[in-house]
Amino acid sequence: VNLPLGETVDLFCDARGYPDEPKTVWTNSSGSILQSLDRSSVGSDMAKLIHSVVSVVTTGNYMCAIDGTSRKEQIDVVAHLTITFFTADGHLGMSGSTQLVCEARAFPIRPSVTWRLGGGAMISVRLNDIFDDFSDGSHSQRSVITATGVGVYICRAEAVPGNQTQERSITVGPASTSGPES
Repeated sequence: VNLPLGETVDLFCDARGYPDEPKTVWTNSSGSILQSLDRSSVGSDMAKLIHSVVSVVTTGNYMCAIDGTSRKEQIDVVAHLTITFFTADGHLGMSGSTQLVCEARAFPIRPSVTWRLGGGAMISVRLNDIFDDFSDGSHSQRSVITATGVGVYICRAEAVPGNQTQERSITVGPASTSGPES
């Protein structure tokens, strides 16, 4: 299950019992019992049915244990990652350089932003990395580098718990040499 940035995900577990109504218990990866909303009904064969829903806002492993059986439903909820801003200017200035900006936001963990030139090595010199934490539990990293040559610059953002990655690239070209129009 993918957990959208800053949102809640409802997890479902259905159980069936006869003659008694089954009971469900939701737990998270630390073993804490979660509050669920259960809806009961009776099937056409008189079996008791339960539809159990739990709302989660953080990543992790969630388990629905059904009382009276050995059946367990495990649902893994993973982080959500988005590159929220990527530089739009791909031309070297008259000084022979330009700044490139990449910002990523992830929930509930801090993303990791790295740069590389083409298929080559990582660019380790960064001008400024800014980290922010938001009230919805998400985090961001804004990374700025100076491109000093032409080529394809690639920004890669990662959110490790869900092993999610996103990349954006920009081709940096030479500075415009055309003069003012007359």
